[in-house]
Amino acid sequence: MSKLLRVLNIDDSEDDARLLLRRLSKEGFEVKFERVETPQAMAAALSDRSWDIVISDYAIAIGSKTERARSTVYSRLRYHRRRTSSRRNKGRRQ
Repeated sequence: MSKLLRVLNIDDSEDDARLLLRRLSKEGFEVKFERVETPQAMAAALSDRSWDIVISDYAIAIGSKTERARSTVYSRLRYHRRRTSSRRNKGRRQ
């Protein structure tokens, strides 16, 4: 039985995204996949859905938009980790 993996891919290359999707599928994952190319699309995808993993092309853009996009991803991942961690800890205390 395959494990569901929700992947947000931030990449401007459709070919690279296809390779990633193919590799994850070969490894036995049932992949729910979304590829975005802009910081705005990334922000919308992060706020609309929950992701198991976010994979980004490091060189997708140059300039402050890239830094803002990375900062958004990192801050949202930290927030998600804190929420997940606090839920686990509440279960242990009871």
